Amino acid sequence: MIAIDLGHKNLKFIRFFSRKNNLKQGGYYISKQPKGLIEKGKLVDKEAIRKRIIEAMETLGHKSGAIRISLPRESGMVRAMDFPILRKGELRDAVKWEISRYLPFQEKEALIDFKINCKKEKKLKVTAAAISREVFFSWVRVFEGFKRMKIDRITLSPAALYSISRGKRENQVQIDWGAKGATFLLLSNGEPAMIRSLNLPEAGEPKNLIRREAHDAFTNLGDELERALLHIPQEEFSTKLKKIEISGGNSRTEGFQGYLEERFNTRVVFPDIKISPEDKENDLLTVAFGLGQLGGRPKWRNWIFPGMPKRGSNPEGF
Repeated sequence: MIAIDLGHKNLKFIRFFSRKNNLKQGGYYISKQPKGLIEKGKLVDKEAIRKRIIEAMETLGHKSGAIRISLPRESGMVRAMDFPILRKGELRDAVKWEISRYLPFQEKEALIDFKINCKKEKKLKVTAAAISREVFFSWVRVFEGFKRMKIDRITLSPAALYSISRGKRENQVQIDWGAKGATFLLLSNGEPAMIRSLNLPEAGEPKNLIRREAHDAFTNLGDELERALLHIPQEEFSTKLKKIEISGGNSRTEGFQGYLEERFNTRVVFPDIKISPEDKENDLLTVAFGLGQLGGRPKWRNWIFPGMPKRGSNPEGF
């Protein structure tokens, strides 16, 4: 299986294979992409992307099998929601209505799906997802010529980030800071409590951030996280924040880790992922690594996230 994280500056590939029921990594590949191949989450140059994918497949020796894709952040959205106990049809309608309020595109252009994470105190805790039909099927068409490869899942980064922390029953925050923005995933006792995205001016490589630009970016990120924490009900986040995990191409910007530690008085760490001997490359590969950890063998149409879709899940909309 190949996991592909589609970023604005880099395409990241990790090959996985199963050995004795354990998932092993079989190499990685990072391809820098010229500006303009992907704009606002949309595929602009199909053939140029296909060439880079073929190059990665040949380098990794991947000739057949499943493909998992994480689309650019602007391609859709994910939200954590609470609902009263409802019947299946009623819950579908409620999720559709609620997530449609926040869509960056028209509802008729969206694929919408959801997963019930748990039932707690007469409430359903739900993770809902919406993605642009145009973007979704444009990426499906990219892989139509790969006869021995099939898309297993198309998703966004929160699903991959969640899969890395799944099973850790603690309050924590994951921040993935890329070229044009950041994704926040807040976990309450291990379950998604809030998911947010933040657009930031393109900053380039971390080493090129001048002190003032870096400070402004830190402040924007910190303010957004603080607002998110304040909006979580006290009963959801009643115990101390245990840690913040940071990843993405800009996460090692000088001073960022210390800024978060001081402002939020908690541990700030990088995910314990060792794919590359270079720390910076591991930061870039975090989302692709998380894609490989998503459980089960869903068909590509079951793009629901995070976790396993139920039989009959319908991403064509409700």
